[in-house]
Amino acid sequence: MLAALAVLVVAAIAVVVMAVGHVDGGYALLGWGDWTVETSLVVLILCVIVALALAWGLLRLFGGTLRLPGRMRRGFRERRERRARRSLETGLLDLLQGRWKEAETELIRRASDSPVGWLHYLGAARAAQRLGAAERREHYLGLATEQADGPELRGAVLAAGAQLQRERGDFAALERSARALHAERGEQPDTREILAAALAGEGRWAELQKLLAEPASADLPPALHQELQYQALQARIDAALAAGRSDELHQAWVDAGEPAEQPALRLAYAEGLVHLGREEEAQAFITPILDAGWDAQLARAYGRLQATDPATRLAHVETWLQRHGEHPELLAAAGRACLQAHLWGKAGSYLEPLLKDAPSPQAYWDLAQWAEATGHPQDAARYCRKGLMAAVTEPDAAPKAARESGASASA
Repeated sequence: MLAALAVLVVAAIAVVVMAVGHVDGGYALLGWGDWTVETSLVVLILCVIVALALAWGLLRLFGGTLRLPGRMRRGFRERRERRARRSLETGLLDLLQGRWKEAETELIRRASDSPVGWLHYLGAARAAQRLGAAERREHYLGLATEQADGPELRGAVLAAGAQLQRERGDFAALERSARALHAERGEQPDTREILAAALAGEGRWAELQKLLAEPASADLPPALHQELQYQALQARIDAALAAGRSDELHQAWVDAGEPAEQPALRLAYAEGLVHLGREEEAQAFITPILDAGWDAQLARAYGRLQATDPATRLAHVETWLQRHGEHPELLAAAGRACLQAHLWGKAGSYLEPLLKDAPSPQAYWDLAQWAEATGHPQDAARYCRKGLMAAVTEPDAAPKAARESGASASA
């Protein structure tokens, strides 16, 4: 385009010069040493124009020659990139259609020639995971991270790799990815979630509890936060119970970060105390919670405790009955406290309504004890038969009733 414009300009100048020369051609005398040249002004101007045009053409030819290697390299690069783009499209199509081996081979074949090589390696990592090749997956993820340009893109690549590791259950690699993500883009909720998943997968419950207790963990989804807290505390409770260590149980609760609003966690801790024979601690733990609000599961657990001071426990239960209403769990707790305190009249007034509102093997057993203590053996036998029938029709309740019955009898 530029050359055509130059030719037009030269032609226009030539036309103007010839038109002027036709009116008055003039002349020009050039001397150089012993040489002299005389010509018309029009011819001189045309010669100068031709010389300039030739000089410009030679300069362009020389410049084009100098730029030729760069143009060739650019052409080769564009060709390689076109091939890499076609290879990426083919590999992704294989990946979507479940041809894992073909996808892996195609995606890495021209990854080094692609401007988005990190995308090739991410796809190859997923294909390798589907083939069960964890080492190749980690190799491709490392190459993808190296190819990613900028912290934001590297963070996205690390997050995608972490998702693959999490799906496969490779929690050691997942923890490394979480640490790398934190170093790359600082504190983020998804980074903390990935690290929490890694710690949970490796069974490092104490570290997980400390992580969840940090203020930054409040940004995790509430349901996930609660579930992880429960898993960590329950796992540590199980370990403490297996070892018979009440100090480990207490430390597990302290490390949980005072999850006072989570009934499942409170119940797990209270039942752990009972299992280790720390019933007084369990009573001291449950009492202020029920003073502050209603919790049916803790009330039920409180009723199963073997109190050393049944009068004090009965006073607490009667206070809760006035505050929270006549819930079956509180009626059962009050009735058992009365049985332990030998308050037979009050025991019957609390236990008998349970048969109407909440009949259970435990309720029949308590009433059988009450009938036996008040001199009604036939009623006691009848309650035992009904309790046995209830236990048979409620399989889950039978073992619990038998344990509690044995404990009550030994008391």
